[in-house]
Amino acid sequence: MIVKSVVNSQNSAWAAILAAWISILFVSLSVAAQDDAPSQPQPPPPQQEAREKEFSFLMSQATLIGRYTSEPFETEEKKETIPALEVPQQSERYELGVVQKIGGDLWLFDTRITYGDHDIRLPLPLRVLWAGDTPVITLDATKVPGLGTFSARVMIHSDRYCGTWSAGDHGGMLSGRIERSQKTDTKNKEHKKVQPPTIKIK
Repeated sequence: MIVKSVVNSQNSAWAAILAAWISILFVSLSVAAQDDAPSQPQPPPPQQEAREKEFSFLMSQATLIGRYTSEPFETEEKKETIPALEVPQQSERYELGVVQKIGGDLWLFDTRITYGDHDIRLPLPLRVLWAGDTPVITLDATKVPGLGTFSARVMIHSDRYCGTWSAGDHGGMLSGRIERSQKTDTKNKEHKKVQPPTIKIK
């Protein structure tokens, strides 16, 4: 009788252990299935939507007026550099049309670019990333037709912009102000969102 009781106790213990392992295996498989399932794109939270709307309003029909520096990068053969305060500055101007989000981090800037001997107008699809509540226009080896290939980080804050840029073996810094007129603000409040042109991005 005692032996039978011991055997029953052992069987019950093994049954409990087996049930526990089955439960753990079931939970593990469920988690793995959730991880393998394709993630659905999540809409931006309301606070981010408000920031993006404000950014579009600020930049649309605005004019960015500032200055930039340009100097060659250091090489192993040439270590001499010009002190930052002595690098000559040149004027730049960006006249913007409608600026709007077209998907993900990508925004379309209807832009007229004026600097040096260049004066060109074209739609530019550019990434805008966010450092908290601060938008940063981001270029990574981005081809700009008629001008070249550029990398840049340009931060927008209030009515000012600043950042860095590079193109091949040279680059520099840029900064300036964002100008708006009362007429432009009124126009932006009344304008309806337009359908952006189709642009193929490789």
